[in-house]
Amino acid sequence: MDYPHSSRLLEALLTILLTTSLAGCGSDWKSRTYPTSGFARINGEIPEGAMIILHGIKQKPDVRNSTPWGVVNSTGQYKLTTYEFYDGAPIGEYAVTLCWKWDNKDPHSPDRLNNAFFTPDKSVATVTIQKGSNELPPIELTNVKIMPRPKEQPVDPNRPAPNPLAPPVAR
Repeated sequence: MDYPHSSRLLEALLTILLTTSLAGCGSDWKSRTYPTSGFARINGEIPEGAMIILHGIKQKPDVRNSTPWGVVNSTGQYKLTTYEFYDGAPIGEYAVTLCWKWDNKDPHSPDRLNNAFFTPDKSVATVTIQKGSNELPPIELTNVKIMPRPKEQPVDPNRPAPNPLAPPVAR
């Protein structure tokens, strides 16, 4: 015997169950954040697109060890994000690192600064985030070697165009 409403009832019950169980997962693991911003310059120029990253020194920002970060805009300003855009950073002391890729959309794009400031042991500064709004001291780097843009690999005219429908090739 077919019960036409049973599948709808089952879907509704599963939806309610999922919704209530996910609500319990909420933001218990998140730390309170405070608005945080700053400015950056490298060799007197604005490093538009550079990424500023904070690494906890004596503490983790939260149980997941989230990383506050921001991207330098065309005016040299950056605003930090930890959980939601521009929500800031949790209270604590941080090492400030900097990465300035040629192409932020490409995870393999090289850092223009050759990873000189990419790890906490090579940080550009240490900062302390406090309750309230935080304006970080300006990052002013001088005499920094900026790597030239990598040359594009020449395209082989005899190589066939890739077939987007073909299965991936194991390497």
